[in-house]
Amino acid sequence: MNSNTSRIEALEQWQTETNNNIAALQTLLTTNDMITSVTPVKVGDEVTGYTISFLYSDPITIYNGTQGEAGDTPQIGLTQDEAGDWYWTLNGELMTDADGNPIRANGEDGKDGQDGADGEDGQDGADGSDGRPGSTGRPGTPAPTPQIKLGSALTSGTYYGIDGTQQTAPDTGAWYLSVDNGASWYRISGENASSGSSGSTGAQGPAGPAGPQGPQGEKGDSFFAEAPELSEDGSHYIFTLADNTTISVPAYQSITIGEGTGTLTVAANGTSNITLTLDEDYTAIVAQITPEDDNTAIATRADNGWSVEATLNDGTATITVTAPASGKALLDVSLIRADGSKVTASRVLQAVNFITTENSTNINGTGDYVLKGSFGSSITITGGSPTIYLDGANVSAPISITNGANATIHVVGASNHVSTSGNSSGVFVDDSSTVTIEGSGKDDALTVQGGYGAAGIGGYSDSGDGIPCGKIIIRNVTLTANSSNEENGSFGAGIGAAGDAEVKSIEISNAVVYVKGGGDGVNLGAAAIGGGIDTGSGDRQTSFDEIRITDSEIHATKGDSHASYIGCAGATPFPANYDIIPTAVITNSIIYNESGAMITQ
Repeated sequence: MNSNTSRIEALEQWQTETNNNIAALQTLLTTNDMITSVTPVKVGDEVTGYTISFLYSDPITIYNGTQGEAGDTPQIGLTQDEAGDWYWTLNGELMTDADGNPIRANGEDGKDGQDGADGEDGQDGADGSDGRPGSTGRPGTPAPTPQIKLGSALTSGTYYGIDGTQQTAPDTGAWYLSVDNGASWYRISGENASSGSSGSTGAQGPAGPAGPQGPQGEKGDSFFAEAPELSEDGSHYIFTLADNTTISVPAYQSITIGEGTGTLTVAANGTSNITLTLDEDYTAIVAQITPEDDNTAIATRADNGWSVEATLNDGTATITVTAPASGKALLDVSLIRADGSKVTASRVLQAVNFITTENSTNINGTGDYVLKGSFGSSITITGGSPTIYLDGANVSAPISITNGANATIHVVGASNHVSTSGNSSGVFVDDSSTVTIEGSGKDDALTVQGGYGAAGIGGYSDSGDGIPCGKIIIRNVTLTANSSNEENGSFGAGIGAAGDAEVKSIEISNAVVYVKGGGDGVNLGAAAIGGGIDTGSGDRQTSFDEIRITDSEIHATKGDSHASYIGCAGATPFPANYDIIPTAVITNSIIYNESGAMITQ
């Protein structure tokens, strides 16, 4: 797997787990830290410090000095040298590490990579080709942030006194400085920080009357001369330190690529316009796209059928993407402010075929297909391994999977429906094929209604004969599946067979399923999950390889007393003794009947 593929997979996982958290995306793209918020820390109504949260780093809290009589609060500041680098100061003097070197407040630049070796001369006097350019050096290591704490707050590390000698324990009332992430702590306040010298204790006299309350001690010095402020344009946080030094740190700015969250679908073999939601005015825009399986330079801008153009006009940004027949790519967009600073966002794109009433509904091969809104024509998959995305879809015709196809129906959102009034299942799977109905979680939901003499999902009856059905897999979704509403034509299970035909196997995992078998008003009823009934005498039962239910919740309604909830149906042999047939494998799941009673767990 190449680095582009790994980057896309990591970004997809981040988008799914964090609901398109932009901070997580930018962590993959840049090492420039930015402040996301500055929050006052209060004791009662008094502000005692500020917590600064960063886009990538852990938050830090800077406290003002405390109230007291003799404590010396160190003054921390920043100073900039002629080269433009910032250094930490203590009481106006440069802070130094254990070796006496000034401590930088910004990270060092990475070293340049070494130049590649020159190519050898070719034979017969021809010049050799130039060597490859040297690789880019690693980014410089960020300077450690100095930490200052009272001795009473220290719990680990090596402690040094004011004279540099090692201490067995810190003085609880003194201030300590660490420049190595807490491994070593150097005392930086005076010898009498904890308390003054004590005289000898005299004899205790009789208790006198209580004296008046003494005056409050002077307030300790503040780290900041004033509260941190966000600039008028919202692009920077401004900090004014106690020595009136002013520093400006970029604030986190968000831009949104397209609507929704997660992977963004674009038209396969076509062009799509993507609108960016901006939070301020920008002067320029740059976009680039990296195909998932691309091994060429990004700068070509048109690889493996992908290309991208970006326009910025009167504060509105539009990205125009041209996609190939299938595949994924990573879209990176950078917007430039008037001061030259840059804001970057990314999103994974997936090339899909959008199914409309004008499209052909015969699908054979691989590829991704998206169906949104109402659709009145049947969809037939005649081979291959395609994925059909139902995204707020209302399909009033069957989806049929035939000729050895291995199809996935991926459910997006809570409002998706497939139904038919004809002599067919809502989702039909022939005996050579497999269907997987899945979502990204149980918030994704699908309702399927079978037609006359048919199961909701599985097989159907044709002139009284059941049509065998293949393998049915249901996972990570909320599913409702009902057989026919016709009283005298309800020969099918909610999920499984119709008539006495065979079912390959049914597997349900991590799902919530509401399922109803046919048979209301007749003497022979179909199971909720599993077997149908013979349309004639009802003396034959469905056979199947396996029913397996794992980590799921099933709400089952069977046809009548001649059927199991999970399993088979028919009069010979009589199955009514089994709510769930013994061969069904039920693991860590709960089955409820139509009255809401628990059958098993």
